[in-house]
Amino acid sequence: MATLDYLYCVNWSILIVQRYDIFDVLKMVPVLNIAPTKKDDLSEILRLERSPQNEKWIFPYTRRRHEEVLRREDEFHFTLKSEENIIIGFIILAKAEKEHNSIEFRRIVIRQKGKGLGRKCLRWIKHYCFEELNAYRVWLDVFTNNDRALALYLSEGFVREGVKRSCIASDDSRRNLLLLSMLRPEYYTYLERHKIYWN
Repeated sequence: MATLDYLYCVNWSILIVQRYDIFDVLKMVPVLNIAPTKKDDLSEILRLERSPQNEKWIFPYTRRRHEEVLRREDEFHFTLKSEENIIIGFIILAKAEKEHNSIEFRRIVIRQKGKGLGRKCLRWIKHYCFEELNAYRVWLDVFTNNDRALALYLSEGFVREGVKRSCIASDDSRRNLLLLSMLRPEYYTYLERHKIYWN
């Protein structure tokens, strides 16, 4: 027996259906709306980006840089909103290597940690990149000491490619970035293995 977990994405009418066992039947699943970012969203997005829990794991953009992403055709900026229409995060993607059908998963910031929202967003991101943007490869980099994010990416099927050693100067030390990716065949294998269906 299973219950159904719905993630409704406003602008593309996409429905994720994920199977769970009987013990999850009575759990309340939050609704998460994903839509293209508007200029009016940027003030709250900048606050989220610069919060102490997020800023140490990313390279914060200026407002001008965020506005540039909104204008560009090869970059994609999405806002995450709760059922009450409150901004709870954002996503940035980029066609970094268009001629090779490669998409960079550049950023995700979420206000509420540990509630499963990151996993829901990541599954939508994979769907959007592979199904809507026709990517063959989706890649990202993550600080090697960002244990929470790394565990999520690996559990969702991303594969380690290598480490960019001491590539980021930070205060009096240097930090490593781990490169991860997922290929189109790996994406479909993941969907089949985890019984995830898109309608």
